Amino acid sequence: MNEYGLTLEDDYVVLKMITGEQLIAVKRAETKDYLTIEYPMLIKGYAFQNEDGMGEHVTASPYCKFSDDKTFTFDKQHIVFTK
Repeated sequence: MNEYGLTLEDDYVVLKMITGEQLIAVKRAETKDYLTIEYPMLIKGYAFQNEDGMGEHVTASPYCKFSDDKTFTFDKQHIVFTK
């Protein structure tokens, strides 16, 4: 367990939102209409080209940087898919 109370046994989930955002987080609860997650991180990819060809840098940052909240609940109508 780390300082945030997370373990490898937690249920981690990747979300693709209707806005195009991709998130990775810990799934805490799910109902027919809603999904509750903790510690969501926004995943972004940046394409680049160098002398070896094309590549991609992937970064992760807090989903809502200016909020102290660690738990977020989303209406499933705003989620394209989860993995």
